[in-house]
Amino acid sequence: MATTADLYVLQNDYTLTHSGTFSTPGVCGDLASCNYPLSVLPVRWESFNASLKENGNVSLSWEVTQQQKDKGYYVERSKDATNWDELGFVPTFGGYESTEDYSFTDNSPYSGRTYYRIKQVDIDGNSNYSDIKTIVTGTQGSVVSVWPNPAKDLIRVQNNNGSNSVARIYSQSGAMVSENILQAGVNTISVS
Repeated sequence: MATTADLYVLQNDYTLTHSGTFSTPGVCGDLASCNYPLSVLPVRWESFNASLKENGNVSLSWEVTQQQKDKGYYVERSKDATNWDELGFVPTFGGYESTEDYSFTDNSPYSGRTYYRIKQVDIDGNSNYSDIKTIVTGTQGSVVSVWPNPAKDLIRVQNNNGSNSVARIYSQSGAMVSENILQAGVNTISVS
């Protein structure tokens, strides 16, 4: 089965498995209308995982099969899942018939939420991407939630820091209106 960009395999249990992405956009709307010859990008993603290690590094690992004309993999990260930075390149090894495992370590991850993806590139310049994985670092004990938004009179601040923190409220012009000591747990602050 196919869409205008992707090829799928219908399994015996009636589930669809993504098989590949067409390197030429718009060649299919369904399998019967595919224009031949066409090419599928030269890798099949089996898995992609990201995990935070005890030392604060982020370990990325991925498994691929059906590597055909595959050049390698660019590891990318982002703070907003929109703007991506390239961390490094991992060249291809193995072949079409084998399943290969790759890995990369981010030794200086962003603090807070970081998004990771892998960009696969073949020798013809075609590329595709893995799924996006999210890791949260350095903020596990200091997450703060504020509600309601918008607020008229009072706001509530959930402080998960476990110790006292400070909340400063500023006007739209940038002047500090109030400074409040936050206790661990839910705090109520007047914004009237």
